[in-house]
Amino acid sequence: MAMERPETGKTEIYPHLLEKNLSKKRVKINIKVFAERRFTTTEAVNILDRVKKFKSEIIVLHLGICDCAARILDLKQREKVARMPKPVRWIITKFLSTFRRQILLIFGSRVWVKKAEFEQNILRIINELKRESFILINIAPTDKKTSTHSPGLKRNIEEYNKIIQKIALERSVKLIQMENLIDSEKHMLDGIHLNKIGHEILAKELAKLIS
Repeated sequence: MAMERPETGKTEIYPHLLEKNLSKKRVKINIKVFAERRFTTTEAVNILDRVKKFKSEIIVLHLGICDCAARILDLKQREKVARMPKPVRWIITKFLSTFRRQILLIFGSRVWVKKAEFEQNILRIINELKRESFILINIAPTDKKTSTHSPGLKRNIEEYNKIIQKIALERSVKLIQMENLIDSEKHMLDGIHLNKIGHEILAKELAKLIS
């Protein structure tokens, strides 16, 4: 979510906007973003040593959509398809894309990180980084179009957000609840990623918590 996309350049995503907002308030800050494409909490756990070296005073954890997104293939199945010859891979991908909704309705969805592992991952990140100031950002609600195209996604987001909220309460961690902050029909690019206005809203909310 903190990465630039074709529609939202480097200066339009919330880490840059947050730095800009805080500099106006004369708050000195150097933001380091560790986000990568298709980044789950499992990947975040795997780079904890790298994050520790940065010695941040404030940690903002904004993960979850890649963990809980409604998938046709789990990670092992996806890897098998990726190793197939290109023509075969193209046919399979085209078929799954064309009939995505029907397949998910009939066979149900899979996730890349199950709920129990998701909870363990977030707790491990909090425990190992041990910062006085820790901010959790939950998963933004999806829009109607994406929810229709990906049956199960809306439910998954709600269930994984309950885990995030539970952890925030138990560990007394600050929590930004995206469903109270943005309108999924107005502030999202594709039902998953924030648009420019969405990034601006989130940056302002983070600035309030940090300053």
